[in-house]
Amino acid sequence: MARAVGGDYQYNMRSWIPVLLLFSLGFATCSVVAGSLVAGDSAAAGLNPLADISLEERGERLQGHAVEIVRAGSYTYLDLALAGGERRWVVVLGRPVLGRDGAITVTAMGSKRGFRSRKLGRVFAKLIFAYQSD
Repeated sequence: MARAVGGDYQYNMRSWIPVLLLFSLGFATCSVVAGSLVAGDSAAAGLNPLADISLEERGERLQGHAVEIVRAGSYTYLDLALAGGERRWVVVLGRPVLGRDGAITVTAMGSKRGFRSRKLGRVFAKLIFAYQSD
């Protein structure tokens, strides 16, 4: 994840984003033995909003145009218009690089129905957790 440039190492943070997001998802789906909280339990979901994430879309590449962009802390929520007119809300870590007309390709890691963003004060019917693809 580091490359030599003139003898110095320069870190490419973009290559770490999928690793960090996958680690977060893996941690969210783990069971906590000490408190006997298992992924999917309502108590676990109360502590971790990603505890009951669906991995149904994992690996799916979504290509579209950002119709709406909402930044909340270190996350960016995108309302993507896909080919055929379908719309999906996607959240990525950081600030994605958009092409012409808001074009972007993301890879899904999972989704959650009824996701509530406290920071935005908003509930998404379905939110896809993703990272930006090349």
